[in-house]
Amino acid sequence: MKLEDYTQQIVPEDGTYRAFPVAWSFQTNEKTGSGSIVYRLAIHSKWIAEAKEWSPQWPVGYYVDNYTCVVKRGGTELNDGFVRGLVECGLWDGDFDAIQGAPPSVMVIADVTSREWEGRTRMQAEYLSPNAEAPKLRGNLKPADASNLAAMRARFGPALKAVAGVVAGQTPATPTPGGMPQATMSPAVAAHATTPAAVSFPAAVSVPAAVSVPAAEAGTGRAPEFHRTLLHDPEENVDPSEIQTPF
Repeated sequence: MKLEDYTQQIVPEDGTYRAFPVAWSFQTNEKTGSGSIVYRLAIHSKWIAEAKEWSPQWPVGYYVDNYTCVVKRGGTELNDGFVRGLVECGLWDGDFDAIQGAPPSVMVIADVTSREWEGRTRMQAEYLSPNAEAPKLRGNLKPADASNLAAMRARFGPALKAVAGVVAGQTPATPTPGGMPQATMSPAVAAHATTPAAVSFPAAVSVPAAVSVPAAEAGTGRAPEFHRTLLHDPEENVDPSEIQTPF
C-alpha cells in the first residue's frame, strides 16, 4: 500500500491505540537546537477501557504523528530516556542513517491526546510503549528505600515533627501503618470512600509479523466512518514551534 492510503485522515479522538509507523524523519528545531525523530503512525485498533480489550481492526487510513526529542536543547546532549524508550519499542536502534530508509516494521501502543494551539485542536501521540495484550498503567510508584528513609529521618526527623505538630493550631491525624490516616470524614465523603482493588499487569505479546488491509469494523462502531476521499493536511498536526515534516 502507498503512504497516502494509510494517512487519509487524522485520528478523531483521544485514546490509547495500537499503531505502526509508515514514515519517519528527523527534524532540528533551529531556535532551540533540539532534535526530534518524527513518526507518522497508522492506527490499527483502539483500547476499550470499559471492556478491557482492543477494538476490532479499524479501517485503513487513520493516523497520528509523534515527536520524540532525542537531542536536548542546545544540540550537545542526547535525551537518554527517550532514546531508551524508542529502542524498547523497536522503533529505533540508535542509527541516524537508518532514518533515511523505511521505518521499522513494528506495532506499538500510542497514547493520543488533543492539544489546543491558537484556537485549533491538534491530535498527537504523546507517549509510545511496546505492543502488549493491554496498555501498561503508568505512574506506578517504586517502594521507598528503607536506608534512604532512615537517613532522612536522622537528618530531618525532629524538625519535621515540630512542623507537623503545629499546623494551623490543629493536631495532625495519626497515620495507620499500611493504611490511610485516621481523619474525620463527612457522611457524604465516607459513603463514597472505597479501597482500590489491586492492579495486575499483563505480559507483553509478540509483535504481529504483518499488518493486513482491514475491512470496515463490524459491530461496535468504535471506529468512526471512514471516507477515503477526505484528505488531511499534514501541517495541521504540527505546532508552529516545530519544523514541519516532509511527509
